[in-house]
Amino acid sequence: MPDGALALLVLEGGSRRFPITAEVALIGRYDPVTGTRPEIDLTHVDINRSVSRRHAKIVLEDESFVLSEEVGALNGTFVNGQRLTTGKPMVIKDGDRLGLGMVSMIFKTAEDRSRSDTGRRG
Repeated sequence: MPDGALALLVLEGGSRRFPITAEVALIGRYDPVTGTRPEIDLTHVDINRSVSRRHAKIVLEDESFVLSEEVGALNGTFVNGQRLTTGKPMVIKDGDRLGLGMVSMIFKTAEDRSRSDTGRRG
């Protein structure tokens, strides 16, 4: 896990890693009209342009990460194959497979690292 990252999205196949460094992270593509660049910018990995410019959002709430689809995301947002309903956030956990349009990613948290450290103390 990179320093300062709360969690990580790893492109399926492991070729690209996208650290989540803020409590709210927008996932999408660069918008050349407004110049808006989301925290998780999938422009270079979404060759089919299946990810909306404002596709989904990951929010850290009460020690849990929640994924919600943004209004207007056309090609769907999936957690472990289950499609999200716009406006209905879903808690995501370490190892969950996220589908954003045609882009597949694995959600990783630092949670497993802290668990393994507790066994070594004492």
